[in-house]
Amino acid sequence: MGSINPELYKSSEDVSEAGFPDGCLGRLWFSVEYQQESERLLVDLIKAQHLQVPAETCSTLVKLHLLPDKRRFLQSKAKRKTCNPQFDESFIFQVPWSRGLQCPGAPWEGALCRITGLPTVRAPPVSSKSVAQRVLKFSVYHVNKQRKHQLLGQVLFPLKNETLAGDRHRVIWRDLEAENLEPLSEFGDLQFCLSYNDYLSRLTVVVLRAKGLQLQEDRGVVSESPPDSLARS
Repeated sequence: MGSINPELYKSSEDVSEAGFPDGCLGRLWFSVEYQQESERLLVDLIKAQHLQVPAETCSTLVKLHLLPDKRRFLQSKAKRKTCNPQFDESFIFQVPWSRGLQCPGAPWEGALCRITGLPTVRAPPVSSKSVAQRVLKFSVYHVNKQRKHQLLGQVLFPLKNETLAGDRHRVIWRDLEAENLEPLSEFGDLQFCLSYNDYLSRLTVVVLRAKGLQLQEDRGVVSESPPDSLARS
């Protein structure tokens, strides 16, 4: 089940095969379907074209993230010696349709798995946001002879309700964009999570970590302590 039949994925938009704009980093074709009953997000990675690889001897692969989870990802097989790789691979993200948020370390209900001929490998996600709160991220890499990965470009695809109700065989294409390396905030980033217990009517906020904080010298020493939590009913 790891591969797909390309004949089922016909795009009616001929423009998707041509008309690459100046400075284009490449173009990616894929399809998405959400099965609400089984809470499965099905992603078919079809192909890429016009990739700006440094050398034809490099391999190309794609990593799939379901943001905001950045640590967990699924990965395609590497395609060698081509700027126009044909992937034809299928992936499954197990993600709830609508559910309260859970904190890392809590009993997880979602999972990631890749459809292959081998036993399915599952891993707990970082959070349990509903599917409509997620963003599907495709990161296209080339791999050199030293097996170092260099990002060629990425595609961010928000999983809104209107994008999940379509036919799985409807092909979507997007041009790759360069990675945004700018910090999210000039003051730093704070990571936290929320967990709501409907039975107890309790909202729990857990502060996990902070990074890139811009500290002022006259504010004294900042204490480093384990994550703290606050519960309100």
